[in-house]
Amino acid sequence: RSSPASASVDVLACPDSAAECAAVAAWARAQLERDPSCRLGVVAPDLAGVRDRLEFLLDDALHPAMIRPDLAEAPRAFNFSLGRALADLPLVRMALDLLALGGGRAKLEQSRFSSLLLGDGWAGSSSEADGRARFDAALRRDLPYFTSLPAVLRLAGRLAEKEAPLCPQTIAALAAFAEAMDRAPKTQRPAAWAMTFRKALQAVGWPGERALSSHEFQARRAFGEVLDSFGRFDALLGPLAFGEAVLRFGQLCRQRLFQPETRGRPAIQVLGVLESAGLEFDALWVMGM
Repeated sequence: RSSPASASVDVLACPDSAAECAAVAAWARAQLERDPSCRLGVVAPDLAGVRDRLEFLLDDALHPAMIRPDLAEAPRAFNFSLGRALADLPLVRMALDLLALGGGRAKLEQSRFSSLLLGDGWAGSSSEADGRARFDAALRRDLPYFTSLPAVLRLAGRLAEKEAPLCPQTIAALAAFAEAMDRAPKTQRPAAWAMTFRKALQAVGWPGERALSSHEFQARRAFGEVLDSFGRFDALLGPLAFGEAVLRFGQLCRQRLFQPETRGRPAIQVLGVLESAGLEFDALWVMGM
């Protein structure tokens, strides 16, 4: 490790941010190939702006074999100090999309119903995947583009009269969700809406049938914390209609940054300017200069 007095400084000109991200990934791979035990730092003043691209390129350069979905949470050689918006995580996004159904108070595009039927994270997603796909085809065939949850349930009832139900567990969960939402007053304070949302998600079987991964378990816990915090806005927001309540709660989920617990000690730390103060590395790249 070089002392600050003897450390060398190189300057590399890149045409744009994308090129610099690619250069950072190539530099990190070369450094680790030269010395697998080295500690590297990457300081990015605009960490939020480059995070996704840089993460993809580092993954491609250092862990090309981990492109498989079942290795998405395997430990990496790098760690980002900045998390993602909680609302962007698939498990939480599914919960917000389910809540947006509103028990029949909202008109939604068929494509949003399709994404729910073909997605994971609630009752029947694994055991009834084939039936859901066939029900989705029937939904596209028989219902208008803008439809509602009651219309979807009525279609399921008509189809069940002609043949065996395509996805009975899924339809039962949607019916239980609609009932839970319909029992709620049209206007409530955030604490009451938080309780309604919790009961409705429980009725629809969120977060799903399969066992959660470590990251998903942490995301569900963070989602519950945001749901609890929503209940503390009674005095500030007062009574809210359903649509406003879902909107406000979604905003809280987008504002909450989620960073899963890091296992081990990654060789590469990707940081913002403030987080990097006082840290020492064997080699350091400062972006955006």
